[in-house]
Amino acid sequence: MRSLLIAGFAQKLAVVAAMAWAHLASAVELPGPVPVVPGTVSRTVVVYPGAEKNKAFPLDQGSGMCDLHLDPEDPWRIRHSDIEASDDQTLWYKVNDYEYYMSYGYAPNEYVVVKGELYKPTTGSGKGEVKFPEFLVTVPKVNLDWDAKHGEAAKEFAEDLVPAAILVSPNRADFGSLIVYGPKDDFNISSSDVTLSWDNANKVKVHDGTAEIRSGHKFSIMQGASKTLLVEALEPAPDVKFTLEGEPDNVNGERAVDYVHACCSVPEVERIKFNYLENSMQDGAVEIWQSYDLPFDGIKNGEWIRDPKQNYPACYVVNTQAKLMVSFVDKTKNARSAKISAVVKNGNQIIKALKSKTVNFKNGKSDPVEVEFEMDGALPSVITTGQDTYQWKIENINGNGTAQHVMGETGPHKTYVILDAPKLPWKNERTSNQCPWTNALEFAINIAGAKGHGTAKGALTAITTYLHSGHGMRYDVAKAESHFVTSTLKATLYMSGRDSRGENTVNCVDQAMAQFVFARILGIECLIRQIWEFGYLNPVNLVGIGLCNNPIYEFKLCTNRHPIVGLDDVYPSRMPFGMHVFAILDGLVFDACAGPVSGKDPLRYYNDAFAILQ
Repeated sequence: MRSLLIAGFAQKLAVVAAMAWAHLASAVELPGPVPVVPGTVSRTVVVYPGAEKNKAFPLDQGSGMCDLHLDPEDPWRIRHSDIEASDDQTLWYKVNDYEYYMSYGYAPNEYVVVKGELYKPTTGSGKGEVKFPEFLVTVPKVNLDWDAKHGEAAKEFAEDLVPAAILVSPNRADFGSLIVYGPKDDFNISSSDVTLSWDNANKVKVHDGTAEIRSGHKFSIMQGASKTLLVEALEPAPDVKFTLEGEPDNVNGERAVDYVHACCSVPEVERIKFNYLENSMQDGAVEIWQSYDLPFDGIKNGEWIRDPKQNYPACYVVNTQAKLMVSFVDKTKNARSAKISAVVKNGNQIIKALKSKTVNFKNGKSDPVEVEFEMDGALPSVITTGQDTYQWKIENINGNGTAQHVMGETGPHKTYVILDAPKLPWKNERTSNQCPWTNALEFAINIAGAKGHGTAKGALTAITTYLHSGHGMRYDVAKAESHFVTSTLKATLYMSGRDSRGENTVNCVDQAMAQFVFARILGIECLIRQIWEFGYLNPVNLVGIGLCNNPIYEFKLCTNRHPIVGLDDVYPSRMPFGMHVFAILDGLVFDACAGPVSGKDPLRYYNDAFAILQ
């Protein structure tokens, strides 16, 4: 390493040598300003007879070499000097007795001892000073290192670089550690006091195992001693700069300073794909849109994305052991591997915890970019919906045994759970507006009351009851016309409770089609039965009317304008059902128009509802 450093500076040293020769030729007695090589950091030290410790200051590596200039106190001049570096003398190059250069190999904790002799200029007698007094200058060593357990072994030449992410938990043996060494100089004359401070003070917590240490805290460490401090990450921060300062040791108040840059930016979730197999029911995931004419734009890239922010719901079939595809990013590019898992925090506990998995990283991204995670348990066995938040946890970063630590949160994640794959007219095709719409799922599950039901009969019963008694619809007693159905149900209007004219009027076709559509979006094999020339009704609870056996009593040809007429009355004082439509499930009748009827045997249904079958 040292020989490479020297060789690597051959060209620079040639320039320096030429500069040195020009300097010596022009400054025999009183040296002028020392020329600074572009990119160097220049430091000047005043020397005088008997100087033991003239100045302490940081010697920054900077973007080039460090220039150390010795300036003798008037009337003294330097007769001779040599620089001694405690760690490696080859890091320094002597230009002349006044000037030294230090290579890129310099470490911030290097301390320097300069020894030399002084003289006075000749006087009028022509005789020079007989005595050559000595001087000595020390730049003390102040060292700050990471414990190698949470990073690479300490490398002095790269000490200011980010060695590791801080990921720790309180009162654990596997803390990230700072080891602070006492100030060091050759005569032990520097103060033992040091001050530790850091920016982003709210991002990390530092303590010595028993008591917390605040930023700007001063403590004493004797030369040769060390103090281990424990560091806990409180929240992510891309850069936390720790600064260690010695006490002022000269009249100018300059201090020896050293720095360590740390990172407590841990890997974070970049995106989550809940439904990552497009148009496929594998793993129980269902394609969904927001509404009839509004797909979830960008859902191919994931339901949840950190930046730019995106958060879409997901839909599954009951009892699914779901899998997700998750992408991670590490902005520090420090992580090589980590063990990652997730638990469900608060919420409705619909989605399940994610099983722990080792994730590899390459160039700041998970490798592969999308990592498959499996839920630790099946989704609910009943129709439901709700929001949950994932709390992500990380441990064993880069295989170093780091304790488990909260990595962050994602969500809230909205999830719909239905009984089975949606049935026609709904499709599991992302490019089709016949994908289940979330507003229709909300209507069927939360508004119509299918939530919590684990059987098709229970869910359809709830929907039928709501459509009949809870949605505010009223039978068209004037014409018995359909207001929401052409060839298909105008589902968006129906959910609003008003047709295109702003009316809430329906007939049996509207009600049966609504049963059909909102049951089949939940995966229920509901069918529609249509019977012509149905006949006269027994008194039934007609939707929005109440007890009625004269369903079209406001029809212009009807002579009795009352919902209830005599049981033996017939046309024109009593109007029949010319045709009736209702839903069928497993051969049983579900009627949201003349009812509500749920799960009735057809023959019994006909006998109970209709007085005369035509």
